[in-house]
Amino acid sequence: MKIVPEAPRRGNFLVPGLLLLLALVLPAAGLVAQDAGPAAPEPPFRALFYVAAVNVVIWGGIFVYLVYLDRRLRAATKSTED
Repeated sequence: MKIVPEAPRRGNFLVPGLLLLLALVLPAAGLVAQDAGPAAPEPPFRALFYVAAVNVVIWGGIFVYLVYLDRRLRAATKSTED
């Protein structure tokens, strides 16, 4: 069996070339907004508190469920070892 070495592969220069073209052409054509405009107003404190409370409840539920699954798995492996 004769092993033939593979020909060296050429890189794909199409994607970087297109990205460079877009980076040069779009700002020059004025198709990209240069100024983002005024900043969004800051949300009220109650809205941030609500988001934080929902986040804590969700992560707490995930933690409790994982502890439940851990205990159930340990009980199942313990019963199979007996």
